[in-house]
Amino acid sequence: MSKRDDILEIASVTFREHGYQKANLTYIAGQCGMNKAGLYYYFNNKEDLFMSMLQKDIGNVKDKLTSILSAPGNMYQRLRSFMVYRTSSIGLMKKYLDMFSQGVAPPKLRNLAFNVKHKFNEFEIELLTGFLYQYAEKYNLKINKPYYLVLTLIGVSEKIGIMTFHKNDKLNIEETIEEVLQLLPIIPDHPGDSEKNHTATII
Repeated sequence: MSKRDDILEIASVTFREHGYQKANLTYIAGQCGMNKAGLYYYFNNKEDLFMSMLQKDIGNVKDKLTSILSAPGNMYQRLRSFMVYRTSSIGLMKKYLDMFSQGVAPPKLRNLAFNVKHKFNEFEIELLTGFLYQYAEKYNLKINKPYYLVLTLIGVSEKIGIMTFHKNDKLNIEETIEEVLQLLPIIPDHPGDSEKNHTATII
């Protein structure tokens, strides 16, 4: 791991634990074995550090989601793993968004961060839509309005993630996602399902 990546990893933990305003650059530098001036060799200021960290964290989530759906093997399990991982990552995203919704970050930084989130949403919609077409082709399925099906899956993931990380809720993410996917009209490739050809429509 490079020194820059080391700084970003420590910054990620610090910002999530303390928020934007209370995150201390001197502390971050000390955890990286350098003084505050050393941070400025890698980052222009606190805003630059934060945005670099946010983009790296979201990039890691994107890479993981892509690898899950592009892996060989059972397509149902890939869809399930995608939903479970995405839902689990809501906690990370929520930490960042709370910093902006509470108005504790500079407006310019807020706008940049929301733009990053918007691009992430576009990415995952495109990624999941492509996977569903692959899924449909393998099983001779007709998917009506796939865009809305993708939005539904993402919306459900968001809601489950928020509920799970609420202190009063004790949802089991894997079990809940399993129940949600069972609501789809047909689930080829489900564990125990034979490798036969399915002809059906997903609405």
